[in-house]
Amino acid sequence: MTTTRPAVRISGPADLVGAIPYLLGFVPDRSVVAVALHGGGRSARLGLTVRVDLPPAPGVADCATFITGHLVRAGARATIIVLYADGEAHPCDLDQLIVELGRCTAAARVELWDVLQVANDAWRSRLCGDAACCPPGGTPIDSTAPSLVQVHAVAAGLSALPSRQALADTLKPAEAGAVAAVSREISRLTARRASQTRSAVESRRARTVQMAKQIVYQRHLGGRAPLSSWRAARLLTGLADIGARDRCCQWTSGEHGDAAVSLWTELVRVSPTPYAAAPATLLGYVAWQQGFGALANIAVQRALADDPGYSLALLIDQALADGLDPVQCRPEILLATVLRPGRRGGPGGDHRPRGGGPPGRGRDPPSRGQDSLRRAFRLGALGISRQDARGGLPGFLRCPWQPFRAVCE
Repeated sequence: MTTTRPAVRISGPADLVGAIPYLLGFVPDRSVVAVALHGGGRSARLGLTVRVDLPPAPGVADCATFITGHLVRAGARATIIVLYADGEAHPCDLDQLIVELGRCTAAARVELWDVLQVANDAWRSRLCGDAACCPPGGTPIDSTAPSLVQVHAVAAGLSALPSRQALADTLKPAEAGAVAAVSREISRLTARRASQTRSAVESRRARTVQMAKQIVYQRHLGGRAPLSSWRAARLLTGLADIGARDRCCQWTSGEHGDAAVSLWTELVRVSPTPYAAAPATLLGYVAWQQGFGALANIAVQRALADDPGYSLALLIDQALADGLDPVQCRPEILLATVLRPGRRGGPGGDHRPRGGGPPGRGRDPPSRGQDSLRRAFRLGALGISRQDARGGLPGFLRCPWQPFRAVCE
């Protein structure tokens, strides 16, 4: 029997503000978030979600161009921008940022439906001039009980960590004793394998893939027993073989993706240098395929910190920076590109990792909804806004949300 998850309609700004942390995987701070909209009328769908830090004043135009470029590549018909800007001191003039966003989106024929600001536990529209509809002091965000949208997000298996740093902390090394135990097991295994024949290498490759598959399957069914140091060492030494890693890359992006994220995350945390590069790259690839751009970015930077020349991590890093659609970069395409000589980002290429800043700063690749997320979230019942240039800013003659505040199907 086939069942269809009912659509949850995001019928107003409060619903969208509540959904964004689940779209990103964490609660953004001092950020610009753009949500792409597809379709029209009462059945517009949420597409990719782009997050960047609030830019410094000289970078306002570049920030607007960057965001608009991703929206265009995603085929967005319209967008809603949400500014996360607490306090009075911002790195740039928010009005100027809104003007640039309006200019860039208009030039690209992407309709700017609204610009919201979230600050001091409240949200408000920066474009609506109707004080009765959108009070200047903002509408408080009710944190006493989860909204229907948030309940459905959790039911779909999504979570929202308190910050991007908290997301980065999920890959922090495990306690020193656990890493040391895995390191000792790795030393024993590598000593025994020093003079193995080619047939033994092929056999070990098959055993590595089989072990990883078995663990992913068990975790998919609900098992979450931690890896023993011996099994972790077996997997880490096995994944050092490119053939074994590539086979794992080809099956961890499907229905067992969540379980694969759990396995690769645990392996990254217990990995001694330089063994984290392979599982971190696999984690980045699975997260990218699932639509979690921030986690993919963090994982790839972890891989490159462990091994700056790791070719698959370099390629995924470039794909993330270019905003490529992961659907168009399935494993067989990606791996063929890695093996192609002279590819930018490969050995001797001119690619440079995008890391180097604190984990909470910079630009995250676009987040794209998982299949469950696409089924669970549907933006509906939104009107088309008319705009003018009052005060140099885009503005609404009539708030597009106003007639639809009570709709939540």
